This record gives sequence, structure tokens and C-alpha cells, in this order.
Amino acid sequence: MPAPPLNIQTARSGDAVVIKLDGIVDASTIDALRRTLEPLCAQSAARIVVDGSLLTYINSLGFGLLFKLSQSCRALQGRLVVAGLQDKLRVVFKILGLEKLIQFAPTCTEALASLAANSKP
Repeated sequence: MPAPPLNIQTARSGDAVVIKLDGIVDASTIDALRRTLEPLCAQSAARIVVDGSLLTYINSLGFGLLFKLSQSCRALQGRLVVAGLQDKLRVVFKILGLEKLIQFAPTCTEALASLAANSKP
């Protein structure tokens, strides 16, 4: 039985881009996620929210990609915030020590507020 797909929706909210993920991130879907996020993270001062509220699974490739892209954003004075993860996924991020390396927010709304507050001079 094939793995459930990853649905990726992109929307603008002010000066931020919200990427809403619905499904799973694994070897069969990682390239679609990479193709969506890499160009955004390559822009100077990018503000990106990855809304994972509908994400049901993410493997080590997905964790690694989010970490790498978060670092890419920072290098260009941008920010990537992961928002709304279910508790079971958030625990894995915590166990791996990624919550110290990637910014998290409980909800997409809170992530956008954080980005807006930190972008003011």
C-alpha cells in the first residue's frame, strides 16, 4: 500500500510565507518539501512558517531538512519557525535536541506574531 501523500499549501501572511503541511514527510515526499522550501530560504531576510498542525509523521530526512533550512535562513538574516506540531512529533524534536536549534511555536498565529515582532526595527 503506498504511503499517504504530502499536501503542501503555500500562502502569504504579511511579509511571511506560510507553508502548511498535511500528511507525512518521508523518503517519498521529502523532495517535494525541499523544492518548496529551499528557494524561499535562499532569499535574504525570508520569514517562513512551516505549519505542521496536520503533519502526521516526519522521518529523519525531514528533521534534517528543517534543521538545514533553518540554518540557511539564519545565515541570510531570515527566520524559519515550525508551528503547530502534534505532541508526538514535538517529543521527537525534543529528544533529538532540535528544539534548541529550530524555533517552534504552538500555533501558526503565534509563529506569525513572533516573526512580526522580531522584524520591527
